[in-house]
Amino acid sequence: MKSLSNLAAVSAFALVLSAAPAAAADIFGDWDSDGGGSISNDEFNTRFGDRGVFGAWDSDGDGLLNPEEFGAGYGDGGIFGDWDADGDAGINEDELNQGVFGSYDRDESGEIDETEFGDLDDDLGDDGLFDL
Repeated sequence: MKSLSNLAAVSAFALVLSAAPAAAADIFGDWDSDGGGSISNDEFNTRFGDRGVFGAWDSDGDGLLNPEEFGAGYGDGGIFGDWDADGDAGINEDELNQGVFGSYDRDESGEIDETEFGDLDDDLGDDGLFDL
């Protein structure tokens, strides 16, 4: 059962990646928790964790992600590029597993604790990231 759940989560995340540009527009509003029309570093880290990519996505360096910056980072070359560790323009099973796992292992402990698992559960539920 555990493998089936893992496979479902990984498959759903792969679908999100393939629909990244459209998904980015939908997800932007969720990540912009204060409704200010941009995503701050704190809002970004709350959803994506401190992966050190915020500055790379913030192309104008104003400390906020506008919808265009978010879409560019989330879509082509953004998450996909981060996960494609060997740079072969494809994400293999190990890279996908590490990418999904790393997205929820916010404290980079190598384990998903109860709070981090709750984030996954939220994403898998109604109106969550994987509710396509």
